[in-house]
Amino acid sequence: MSLSKRVLVVGGGLAGSMAACRLQATGWQVLLVDDKAPGSASPVAAGLYNVITGRLGAKTWMADALLAALHSWLAKPAFQGARQFVHPLPIFRPFQDLAEYNAWMGKSAEPGFASLVKIESNPLFPEWLHNPLGGLLIQPCGWVDIAGLVAWLQETLVARGGRLLSGTLDYQDLDWENKFLSWAGERIQVDQMVHCEGYRIREHPLFAALPIRPNKGEILDVRIPGLPDLPFALSKKVYLVPGRQPGHWVVGSTYRNEFEGLEPTEEGRNEILAQLSQVLSAEVEVMGQRAGIRPTTPNRRPVLGSHPIFPWVHVLTGFGTKGMLAAPYSTALLVEMLEGLQPVISAEMQLGRFAGFSQKG
Repeated sequence: MSLSKRVLVVGGGLAGSMAACRLQATGWQVLLVDDKAPGSASPVAAGLYNVITGRLGAKTWMADALLAALHSWLAKPAFQGARQFVHPLPIFRPFQDLAEYNAWMGKSAEPGFASLVKIESNPLFPEWLHNPLGGLLIQPCGWVDIAGLVAWLQETLVARGGRLLSGTLDYQDLDWENKFLSWAGERIQVDQMVHCEGYRIREHPLFAALPIRPNKGEILDVRIPGLPDLPFALSKKVYLVPGRQPGHWVVGSTYRNEFEGLEPTEEGRNEILAQLSQVLSAEVEVMGQRAGIRPTTPNRRPVLGSHPIFPWVHVLTGFGTKGMLAAPYSTALLVEMLEGLQPVISAEMQLGRFAGFSQKG
């Protein structure tokens, strides 16, 4: 393996694995460290991507650019295999009251929304769903088997000559000044380092000052006997998306900025089931429960940038609930950074927006 263009990527979740594969496709020799630590968001995520979010139904930040980046990534020959894990599917959001119905009747005709949404004035599946006023059908959405996609990315990386290092990384084994990693008695020289450790970036000696807020989310794997295959995902306080097995569904999620422990809780289970009962008339069998910790930022934007003292050390984290929608866009910018192409990165996601991380002039 040549020492030319060798990059170490730390963090084997969605962003880290995607970044590793994209860098490899650009010609980099890649080492990916994945410790599969408890609490990681990627292995448990339902993978729903949505361009209309929030209680008031705002358009997702940079929705058009994020969608374009997702489709562009899937269209690349090197990543055709990833398409098996991506399932385009509209999202149906029942109207809560007449005021919301009237608001969306006007908003849906606006240029920024007209291509994204459609009004359903009649109830859909009324024997199952509480939606007497109909709802909003959000069209360019879908769900992704994140665990399957991450496994495919890592297998592809190795098959194409990359190295996957499975185990816990001690930051003392990294020499940022001299650009090398000590791993199992081996001294590995690199040219660049990329850190994608999710919420655990708060433990990183160089990036501990980042205001990353851990947010715990719990989801349920359920069976709903008799429920037909819906031609959409359901979203009303909780979401309901198809599971990985026929007849199974995934429902969630909770959002906890304050929590104890990484394990699922009875409180989370009860909260999800109570909210689901407000929109769904059916018996629900809980088959499993999982929890993960999302890395969020104060402005709910990802963090991307190079360390001001060690410009060959980079960070990419802070995706919150937008991992699948934002990862293709963000990793494309990361590749451009390492290729020296000076990409245009929104001020809202630049590392330098935080105190202590502005680039030295």
